Amino acid sequence: CLTGISAGPVIVNEGTGGTTNAVFTITLNPPATAPVSVAYATADDSAVAGQDYTASSGTVNFAIGESSKPVSVPVNPDLVDEPAERFFLN
Repeated sequence: CLTGISAGPVIVNEGTGGTTNAVFTITLNPPATAPVSVAYATADDSAVAGQDYTASSGTVNFAIGESSKPVSVPVNPDLVDEPAERFFLN
């Protein structure tokens, strides 16, 4: 029986050069007892897709016994000094 799916919070500095990946870990609790597919998609909050990060969506597949998988979302560099921004992985 699947009791929980979560994706922990991630903190990433934008930097001023190339993109940096925000790597979320999707976790099943308890581990998969049968193959499981989890769909995900990013959503804006104070950070805006296309400007601050690259909108991402897809499916993560878990095999029997697996409990965590990474999902990477590219974060764009920025030369502007601004408050922290955030987006969500749903």
